[in-house]
Amino acid sequence: MREKLHSFLIHGQHGCQHSLSIAMSTYPNMLEPLIGPNAQAILQELEEKFPPVNPHPKEDIGAIMYKSGQRSVVEWIAKRLEE
Repeated sequence: MREKLHSFLIHGQHGCQHSLSIAMSTYPNMLEPLIGPNAQAILQELEEKFPPVNPHPKEDIGAIMYKSGQRSVVEWIAKRLEE
């Protein structure tokens, strides 16, 4: 006895199914792994990581200067992007 192989699609139906062709919105953060982050995304991350801080009188002068240097770089990048 010979069995007949059943195909769900006949010859003219091969291709993209209607249920698979749903339009999807693309957000910038979805593209980051493919094209890398843009300058605004990097600036936002830097703003979060190195926020403006008020020095405390008991803080070591070296720590104050170090944090100030970090923040000045973030501000320079923000100014550069505005230009």
